[in-house]
Amino acid sequence: MKLKGAGLVHRPALHLKVLASEEDTMSPNALPAKDPSAVEFSQRLAELLGLGPDATEDDVMTALAPKLASAKEATPDPRKFVPMEAMAELLNDRNGRIALMNEQAAAALVQKAFNEGYLTPAMRGWATALASQDPDSFKAFLGTAPRPFAHLLTPMPRPLSAVAAQNDDSDEAAAICAQLGLKPGSLNS
Repeated sequence: MKLKGAGLVHRPALHLKVLASEEDTMSPNALPAKDPSAVEFSQRLAELLGLGPDATEDDVMTALAPKLASAKEATPDPRKFVPMEAMAELLNDRNGRIALMNEQAAAALVQKAFNEGYLTPAMRGWATALASQDPDSFKAFLGTAPRPFAHLLTPMPRPLSAVAAQNDDSDEAAAICAQLGLKPGSLNS
Protein backbone atom coordinates (compact mmCIF):
# COMPACT_ATOMS: atom_id res chain seq x y z
CA MET A 1 0.00 0.00 0.00
CA LYS A 2 1.32 3.45 -0.77
CA LEU A 3 0.15 6.98 -0.03
CA LYS A 4 -0.91 8.80 -3.17
CA GLY A 5 -1.83 12.16 -1.62
CA ALA A 6 -2.97 13.94 1.53
CA GLY A 7 -5.23 16.85 2.29
CA LEU A 8 -7.09 18.57 5.08
CA VAL A 9 -10.41 17.16 3.87
CA HIS A 10 -11.17 13.83 2.26
CA ARG A 11 -12.48 15.31 -0.99
CA PRO A 12 -11.80 19.05 -1.24
CA ALA A 13 -14.24 21.06 -3.32
CA LEU A 14 -11.45 22.91 -5.12
CA HIS A 15 -11.00 22.64 -8.87
CA LEU A 16 -7.27 23.05 -9.26
CA LYS A 17 -4.70 21.52 -11.57
CA VAL A 18 -2.41 19.01 -9.96
CA LEU A 19 0.99 20.56 -9.30
CA ALA A 20 2.80 17.29 -8.70
CA SER A 21 1.93 13.92 -10.06
CA GLU A 22 3.13 10.39 -9.54
CA GLU A 23 3.13 9.84 -13.29
CA ASP A 24 6.44 10.12 -15.16
CA THR A 25 5.17 11.50 -18.44
CA MET A 26 2.70 14.16 -19.41
CA SER A 27 0.33 13.88 -22.28
CA PRO A 28 0.53 16.52 -25.02
CA ASN A 29 -3.02 17.54 -24.17
CA ALA A 30 -1.82 18.55 -20.69
CA LEU A 31 0.16 21.53 -22.03
CA PRO A 32 -1.48 24.82 -21.04
CA ALA A 33 -3.30 26.65 -23.80
CA LYS A 34 -2.33 30.26 -24.47
CA ASP A 35 -4.53 32.75 -22.74
CA PRO A 36 -6.52 34.71 -25.35
CA SER A 37 -6.03 37.97 -23.47
CA ALA A 38 -2.24 37.44 -23.47
CA VAL A 39 -2.31 36.85 -27.23
CA GLU A 40 -4.39 39.99 -27.71
CA PHE A 41 -1.98 42.01 -25.55
CA SER A 42 0.98 40.72 -27.53
CA GLN A 43 -0.69 41.70 -30.81
CA ARG A 44 -1.55 45.18 -29.51
CA LEU A 45 2.02 45.64 -28.27
CA ALA A 46 3.35 44.58 -31.68
CA GLU A 47 1.09 47.17 -33.36
CA LEU A 48 2.32 49.91 -31.01
CA LEU A 49 5.91 49.01 -31.82
CA GLY A 50 5.18 49.16 -35.54
CA LEU A 51 5.49 45.41 -36.13
CA GLY A 52 3.20 43.38 -38.35
CA PRO A 53 0.45 41.03 -37.13
CA ASP A 54 2.65 38.00 -37.76
CA ALA A 55 5.34 39.20 -35.28
CA THR A 56 6.47 36.65 -32.72
CA GLU A 57 7.07 37.28 -29.03
CA ASP A 58 10.81 37.37 -29.71
CA ASP A 59 10.27 40.10 -32.34
CA VAL A 60 8.22 42.13 -29.86
CA MET A 61 10.87 41.76 -27.12
CA THR A 62 13.65 42.69 -29.54
CA ALA A 63 11.81 45.87 -30.60
CA LEU A 64 10.85 46.72 -27.02
CA ALA A 65 14.33 46.40 -25.43
CA PRO A 66 15.90 49.57 -26.96
CA LYS A 67 12.81 51.62 -26.11
CA LEU A 68 12.95 50.52 -22.49
CA ALA A 69 16.68 51.30 -22.32
CA SER A 70 16.17 54.80 -23.70
CA ALA A 71 13.29 55.37 -21.28
CA LYS A 72 15.57 54.54 -18.34
CA GLU A 73 18.15 57.06 -19.54
CA ALA A 74 15.65 59.84 -20.22
CA THR A 75 15.30 62.50 -17.53
CA PRO A 76 11.86 63.93 -16.84
CA ASP A 77 11.05 67.49 -17.79
CA PRO A 78 11.42 69.51 -14.54
CA ARG A 79 8.63 71.85 -15.67
CA LYS A 80 6.18 68.94 -15.63
CA PHE A 81 7.35 66.78 -12.73
CA VAL A 82 8.25 67.39 -9.09
CA PRO A 83 10.51 65.01 -7.13
CA MET A 84 8.61 62.83 -4.68
CA GLU A 85 10.87 63.86 -1.79
CA ALA A 86 10.03 67.54 -2.37
CA MET A 87 6.30 66.78 -2.48
CA ALA A 88 6.47 64.66 0.67
CA GLU A 89 8.37 67.42 2.50
CA LEU A 90 5.89 70.04 1.30
CA LEU A 91 2.89 67.95 2.40
CA ASN A 92 4.45 67.18 5.80
CA ASP A 93 5.14 70.88 6.37
CA ARG A 94 1.62 71.84 5.29
CA ASN A 95 -0.01 69.19 7.48
CA GLY A 96 2.13 70.25 10.43
CA ARG A 97 1.13 73.89 10.02
CA ILE A 98 -2.56 73.00 9.71
CA ALA A 99 -2.36 70.82 12.83
CA LEU A 100 -0.64 73.63 14.75
CA MET A 101 -3.25 76.18 13.65
CA ASN A 102 -6.08 73.81 14.62
CA GLU A 103 -4.44 73.19 17.99
CA GLN A 104 -4.03 76.91 18.65
CA ALA A 105 -7.63 77.63 17.61
CA ALA A 106 -8.90 74.84 19.87
CA ALA A 107 -6.81 76.13 22.79
CA ALA A 108 -8.17 79.66 22.30
CA LEU A 109 -11.75 78.36 22.12
CA VAL A 110 -11.31 76.32 25.29
CA GLN A 111 -9.67 79.25 27.13
CA LYS A 112 -12.57 81.52 26.18
CA ALA A 113 -15.09 78.93 27.41
CA PHE A 114 -13.10 78.55 30.62
CA ASN A 115 -12.99 82.33 31.16
CA GLU A 116 -16.74 82.61 30.62
CA GLY A 117 -17.50 79.92 33.22
CA TYR A 118 -18.57 77.05 30.99
CA LEU A 119 -15.73 74.78 32.15
CA THR A 120 -13.92 73.85 35.33
CA PRO A 121 -10.16 73.23 35.38
CA ALA A 122 -10.84 69.47 35.47
CA MET A 123 -12.77 69.73 32.16
CA ARG A 124 -9.92 71.44 30.30
CA GLY A 125 -8.37 68.21 28.93
CA TRP A 126 -11.71 66.89 27.67
CA ALA A 127 -12.64 70.25 26.19
CA THR A 128 -9.29 70.63 24.42
CA ALA A 129 -9.59 67.13 22.90
CA LEU A 130 -13.16 67.77 21.73
CA ALA A 131 -12.37 71.23 20.35
CA SER A 132 -9.35 69.83 18.49
CA GLN A 133 -11.17 66.88 16.95
CA ASP A 134 -14.62 68.39 16.36
CA PRO A 135 -14.84 72.17 16.89
CA ASP A 136 -18.45 72.29 15.74
CA SER A 137 -19.48 69.79 18.42
CA PHE A 138 -17.67 71.81 21.08
CA LYS A 139 -19.40 75.01 19.90
CA ALA A 140 -22.74 73.18 20.02
CA PHE A 141 -21.95 72.15 23.60
CA LEU A 142 -21.24 75.77 24.52
CA GLY A 143 -24.46 76.89 22.81
CA THR A 144 -26.62 74.54 24.87
CA ALA A 145 -24.72 74.50 28.17
CA PRO A 146 -25.42 76.97 30.96
CA ARG A 147 -22.59 78.80 32.66
CA PRO A 148 -22.72 76.92 35.96
CA PHE A 149 -19.15 77.70 36.89
CA ALA A 150 -19.20 81.45 36.25
CA HIS A 151 -19.48 82.15 39.99
CA LEU A 152 -16.12 80.43 40.51
CA LEU A 153 -14.42 83.08 38.41
CA THR A 154 -15.83 86.17 40.10
CA PRO A 155 -13.57 87.64 42.78
CA MET A 156 -14.76 86.93 46.29
CA PRO A 157 -15.37 89.87 48.61
CA ARG A 158 -12.83 90.19 51.32
CA PRO A 159 -13.96 88.81 54.66
CA LEU A 160 -15.12 91.30 57.21
CA SER A 161 -12.34 90.35 59.58
CA ALA A 162 -9.73 91.31 56.96
CA VAL A 163 -11.39 94.69 56.54
CA ALA A 164 -11.64 95.17 60.27
CA ALA A 165 -8.05 94.04 60.82
CA GLN A 166 -6.85 96.85 58.59
CA ASN A 167 -8.72 99.43 60.60
CA ASP A 168 -9.03 98.54 64.28
CA ASP A 169 -10.75 101.84 65.02
CA SER A 170 -13.74 101.16 62.73
CA ASP A 171 -17.26 100.46 63.90
CA GLU A 172 -17.05 97.02 62.30
CA ALA A 173 -13.97 96.13 64.34
CA ALA A 174 -15.72 97.28 67.52
CA ALA A 175 -18.80 95.17 66.67
CA ILE A 176 -16.65 92.08 66.06
CA CYS A 177 -14.77 92.60 69.32
CA ALA A 178 -18.08 93.00 71.19
CA GLN A 179 -19.48 89.76 69.72
CA LEU A 180 -16.32 87.82 70.56
CA GLY A 181 -15.97 89.30 74.01
CA LEU A 182 -12.66 90.99 73.23
CA LYS A 183 -11.37 94.40 74.14
CA PRO A 184 -11.73 96.96 71.34
CA GLY A 185 -8.55 97.23 69.23
CA SER A 186 -7.38 93.66 70.00
CA LEU A 187 -8.14 92.10 66.53
CA ASN A 188 -4.55 92.50 65.29
CA SER A 189 -2.96 90.81 68.27
